[in-house]
Amino acid sequence: MARRPGEIDPAKRTMEVCVVDGDKTGLHGLTTDEKGRKILVSLLRKTDEVGFEECRYGNRLARTLQKEAGCTVTLLNSGDLRIIWKSRKKTDKEDALKTAKRLRDTPEEERRAASGRGG
Repeated sequence: MARRPGEIDPAKRTMEVCVVDGDKTGLHGLTTDEKGRKILVSLLRKTDEVGFEECRYGNRLARTLQKEAGCTVTLLNSGDLRIIWKSRKKTDKEDALKTAKRLRDTPEEERRAASGRGG
């Protein structure tokens, strides 16, 4: 089964989730509570890789996804997400979509380096 890159933009009480599956893109607005996390885990496959901005909630969510969904999680330094900060169209959905596509198009070595888990 192919790796599907995804991005999660965890805000305060909601998170935008984008999963890129070939040419198809799925956007999901979920809550950050237990119910939303369970839905998120059900959307993910073990072969998926998700990335999101490093933050207090993000670190906790990363542990949950690794344990319950078994997928790969890449925590991204917000300073390295220039693609988002340069954007004129700044919404959580747009951020999630752009970051998921960036994750898909970035070689694994570069993703590891960006997440602080280099080489």
